[in-house]
Amino acid sequence: MKELLWVLLTAWVARAQDPAAVAEEVLANEDLSYTTGWTAPCGQRTWDQLLAAPLLMGKLWAVYGYAPAYRTSALGDTLLVADPTGLEGKGGKVRQGEGELVYLIYGKLDHWAVPFFNRGLAVIALKSQAQGGQMDCQVEVHIRAESSLSSLVLQAGRSLVMEHVQNRVTLNLADAANIFADVQNAPEAVRAKLSGEELQWFESTLSR
Repeated sequence: MKELLWVLLTAWVARAQDPAAVAEEVLANEDLSYTTGWTAPCGQRTWDQLLAAPLLMGKLWAVYGYAPAYRTSALGDTLLVADPTGLEGKGGKVRQGEGELVYLIYGKLDHWAVPFFNRGLAVIALKSQAQGGQMDCQVEVHIRAESSLSSLVLQAGRSLVMEHVQNRVTLNLADAANIFADVQNAPEAVRAKLSGEELQWFESTLSR
């Protein structure tokens, strides 16, 4: 696992000296994209606090027992993510503005649904606006395969891949909504799930 993450890190440095430019290239030459609406049941303050702490979100995801069981860590400002389904990657913010957050991710997928799709780039864009005590959001996922062969695989199996992307995003957003709601409305219940350093981390995040 560590060896693979270092391979991904090396590839990231070599390929993405200017991540913002690479993200624009992905958007201009994507192989697949998916967009959906989503409502986060929390206010702007809670929204901003949790988005600024992706590792804490990873810890909360784990203590809530949600699937897939993402493993998250950080290397500087870079987030490393892996899960049991065969997804491994690293990413970072390339743009953040009023109501917008954009990540560029370079990673590897080893899944039966998309054979020969070994590595690729993804841009995940999150656009949000506070509305009546909640956050109305648009989530965009843009994927570009690393090789011509992988691109052909994605195009050939587009409907199946889209089904898997839609299913993963829908389920993940539904579970994430529960975390946002609990942090907003029942922080004591969340505290009860944490201890030690993780609890201190949670308290520090909410105090910002």
